[in-house]
Amino acid sequence: MSTPHSPTLRNRLPSPFAGVLLFSPWTSFATTAASFRENSARDSLTPTMIRRYRDTFINGTSLLPATSEADAWSCSLTRGDSLAPTDAEDDPVLLEPLIPWNGDKRRGYWLRPTEAPFDWWAGIEEVTSKVMITAGMFECFRDDILSFEGKLRLLMRRDGSGPALEVSSFLDSAVHATLVNDFAFGIEPGEQMDCVINWLKRAFQPQG
Repeated sequence: MSTPHSPTLRNRLPSPFAGVLLFSPWTSFATTAASFRENSARDSLTPTMIRRYRDTFINGTSLLPATSEADAWSCSLTRGDSLAPTDAEDDPVLLEPLIPWNGDKRRGYWLRPTEAPFDWWAGIEEVTSKVMITAGMFECFRDDILSFEGKLRLLMRRDGSGPALEVSSFLDSAVHATLVNDFAFGIEPGEQMDCVINWLKRAFQPQG
């Protein structure tokens, strides 16, 4: 909301959000972090699945150009290459810049906030003061999530008086969005549930 996708959304909040809870957030279109290689056979979302979802989105929106891994594979096949890239290889989509159709690169950061410069976040404290981020040790997004968390912790208030956000995080020995999966499959929630509930209580506690 501090850098809204649509300018019409700016300053539409009657008051800041009590907090923002992010379960295993997808913060970058790149799939080259070490955690993608380490967890390709562990996570419920494999690198191949993630790239397919990403490429489907890129080809289906006017915000980004129609550049996809599938296009890269097609070009590779026309050169006589017989095999498509594997999970461990470089990501072909990164060969093309992800620039919104109107040329406004800053709006493209909505889709890859890990890469956004600090000034893109200016005024975030007017939207919320608290953020909670969860991640799994065995998920492909792990390293990108940790980089994103690190960036949020460095954000300063617009007036320079201190940190813009109170950032909480929970990293457990699990895969992508484990708490959501627990509910979906009827598994008794673990420590992450307690951590999230305690954070919600603090976030919604009236400020005295």
